[in-house]
Amino acid sequence: MSAPAHPRLVKLGAETLDVLSIVKIEAQQNYVLITTTDAGNRIARISLSSAIDALPKDLGARIHRSYWIAYGQITKVDKAANGYRISLSDGSTLPAPRSRFLAEIDMSKLTKNLPDFDIE
Repeated sequence: MSAPAHPRLVKLGAETLDVLSIVKIEAQQNYVLITTTDAGNRIARISLSSAIDALPKDLGARIHRSYWIAYGQITKVDKAANGYRISLSDGSTLPAPRSRFLAEIDMSKLTKNLPDFDIE
């Protein structure tokens, strides 16, 4: 039996978006900046925590206090002195402290997208 499909649309603040188009969500005071593959950047008046709560849980992870990323948009993970640097399909590279990365990332989803990834 296959996993249930995600709802295609999600409402984040006043923005209605296709969940599969979301690359990342970045906290910016009382707003979030939502980067998508189809509509570019959108700003919504919603907290990062509320935005994450509105998304399907298996779609991505909060890698930093200011960032949520979609698993399907990760292109590369590099080790850094204090954790990891995660490259995304939009060309951005974001910091991920080691403790949060290890606690939040679903390794089965990460290694599905990056089969050569090694945590060590």
